[in-house]
Amino acid sequence: MAKRSQIQLTFERLYEAYDKSLDNAIRLHGASVNLLREFPDISLGLFELGQEELGKSYTCLATMAVKKDAVDWTHFWRDWKRHNIKAGRAFYYEWLCPAVRLAFISSSDGRKMSGFPLRSEIAHEKEFSFYVNYDRDQKSLSGQLKVSAE
Repeated sequence: MAKRSQIQLTFERLYEAYDKSLDNAIRLHGASVNLLREFPDISLGLFELGQEELGKSYTCLATMAVKKDAVDWTHFWRDWKRHNIKAGRAFYYEWLCPAVRLAFISSSDGRKMSGFPLRSEIAHEKEFSFYVNYDRDQKSLSGQLKVSAE
């Protein structure tokens, strides 16, 4: 069995991954909006998972534009797993269509939350959204205590 870094996808498989990750991003963002009032911590985590899926779709789209023999598949597969890379690539769609932007506006202070993490890394946002754990200084638990819909 070949290592993942050695696997080369056909155009058809890349398109399938593009289509499914884009669909998944839309579904996760929709679920995030539906949960925002009642479960803002989970909503934020789902939104950021959707952002990663959107970035993954961009990776596929960009790779489809390159000649197959010019693709660095090791780099492709490494980035496939890197959460910060995928989340950041979601913003590339704004270059293609500047009118497309998804953001939440805080009702309490008007702050726009447009996909940038509130913590140092997007992976930390997901951890605080979905897992009960102590933060680095071991003073507080993560989860619903850290995020509000306001």
